[in-house]
Amino acid sequence: MDLIKVLRNIRASGKLDGNTVLLVKLKSGERVKGKYVSCVAAEDNDPEISQLDVRDQDTGGIVGILETEIQSITAE
Repeated sequence: MDLIKVLRNIRASGKLDGNTVLLVKLKSGERVKGKYVSCVAAEDNDPEISQLDVRDQDTGGIVGILETEIQSITAE
């Protein structure tokens, strides 16, 4: 999956800001649902993999999810 491309497509539809709720399905079968916080580009992250940060709807904590862990992302 190309995290940056997916987020650009969501943004193009006018839906990507701090109030956007994302449903992130992970390759492990887990799901994370929460508000978009930020995206860290690969070159700015260690390890050099893009990362999506969301505020988990259940716990209220910020969860960082590496691009390699993500199966799909949808805006709700």
